[in-house]
Amino acid sequence: MASIKIINGRYYVQVRKKGKTNCASFADKETAELWGKFKEDIIDEMEAFDFQVEYTITLEEAVQKKRAEYLKRNVDKKSLTDLDALERDFSEFLKTPLHNISDAMLIDKLNNMKRQPVFKGGRQDGKTGIKSIQAPATLLRKFRILASVYSFLIQNGAKLSNPAQHIVNRIKMSIACAGNNSNDHL
Repeated sequence: MASIKIINGRYYVQVRKKGKTNCASFADKETAELWGKFKEDIIDEMEAFDFQVEYTITLEEAVQKKRAEYLKRNVDKKSLTDLDALERDFSEFLKTPLHNISDAMLIDKLNNMKRQPVFKGGRQDGKTGIKSIQAPATLLRKFRILASVYSFLIQNGAKLSNPAQHIVNRIKMSIACAGNNSNDHL
């Protein structure tokens, strides 16, 4: 409800509703009351037009937000390098809104990563080094980094599930069950 006070002959209106505050001053009481009622009605109706960030933010934008937070906190270079690797490893999802990335999509990605060989050592161009399958611990680290991006947004108010955390839990369980570094159990 709007509150109206007279200060120095002017009508000051303050509307507080749903955590939002609006203020204005008017020469006459009738205009002040109309403005207060109008603002209350607008605040009620605006919820229909509000969109939530989780329905629009892409993985790429989420990684940028996480990187900005890391830079603000002055975290170690390894954490920033991990975000660069995440953008490479999950490049097919960068333009996808986070709420559209499902457990099934990430399970498919995990299965592809298990089969696709990588070069260990050598140059960054991938032409030298030893070709091998990624270890479960490496896959776990990559999905943990992705899960941390989701968690960062969730901690900042986004209403999202964290499908990457589901994959992390799956990998951890399969590693514990297998008790070795074989990819067969993932």
